[in-house]
Amino acid sequence: MIGHAVSFCFVCFCLATGKKCGRPPVVVNGDITTFLQKEYASSSSVEYKCQKFYSVKGQNKSFCNNGNWTETPICEEPCVISQEEMQNRGIELTETYNGKQYIQHDDFVVFKCKSGHVPQAFLSPDFTVWCHSGNIVYPQCNKEKSHRKPSTS
Repeated sequence: MIGHAVSFCFVCFCLATGKKCGRPPVVVNGDITTFLQKEYASSSSVEYKCQKFYSVKGQNKSFCNNGNWTETPICEEPCVISQEEMQNRGIELTETYNGKQYIQHDDFVVFKCKSGHVPQAFLSPDFTVWCHSGNIVYPQCNKEKSHRKPSTS
């Protein structure tokens, strides 16, 4: 039989083995984006999404592994820009950041001294500050001292 090709087709089905998992763990400030089930077969997964302004640390998926869930992500808290804190410290946001209320974890924000204020301790008038886990260190600007000579009346 010259000219005839013989082909074989093998289809493999992999059956999930191992213990099933119960409901996946809750992630603080995060939501599960996949359909929730009562139990999950080993090797199945769920996907997480952090709430607005929160940042995902780690994988956004968790897998069922023989009855146990793998490590879940962490939703890192954003920094909240406090108008009161800026007022008390004589600073404001630079034009690029003006109007922003939230800065995501591991992002930077730039402040500057308000008009009539000078940086404390001879620092640059623009301050780049890092947001880390909801914490931000605000720079300090003090009111500029008047250089007027006292009147001798």
